[in-house]
Amino acid sequence: MTTPDPYAVRDDEEQQTVDNCRLLLRAAAAADVPAVEALHTRCSPRSLYRRYHAPVHGVPRMLRKHFLAGHSNYFIVTTPAGQTIAMGEFAPASRGYQPQLALMVEDVWQRRGIGTWLTRRILRTAARSELRTVYADVLGENVPALQHFRGFGGVVESWEQGTAQLAIPVPEQDGPPQHPDGPTAEPAAAT
Repeated sequence: MTTPDPYAVRDDEEQQTVDNCRLLLRAAAAADVPAVEALHTRCSPRSLYRRYHAPVHGVPRMLRKHFLAGHSNYFIVTTPAGQTIAMGEFAPASRGYQPQLALMVEDVWQRRGIGTWLTRRILRTAARSELRTVYADVLGENVPALQHFRGFGGVVESWEQGTAQLAIPVPEQDGPPQHPDGPTAEPAAAT
């Protein structure tokens, strides 16, 4: 009898090694709500504020509701132990809203290319939806996030009450989005 490869991933999953830790990026499911809640408890108030643009304690109710109902496209990055360390969201255009992307990376994992990895995945998802542009709302004081999205070609389209709305071009589907920083994910191995 053969033992399954613990690092084998499905076609819709990606893996990469960061600081000698093999990470997995995959689509999130309703069963991931407890892990996403735990991620929120480990993030600093500053990281939560930068993500939600308001003081929050724990997972916002609307996020939990969307997760459980399967709305939008959520992606998570997990460690081999199954701990969720980052989350990305792609909200397709709906009811007068432009397509949006948002990221949150646990404080101790920031500035290691994980946000870049999530952004690439979200832009590929947007490309499959035949979008040309997605948007990100970033607090003006969040210089790292502004620089991050500018690295993907994002330009500030408007400022409102200290928040920049960046328009990020969606590259053609056959080429990966370029960014000056961050690792490139390893191709998935089918199980």
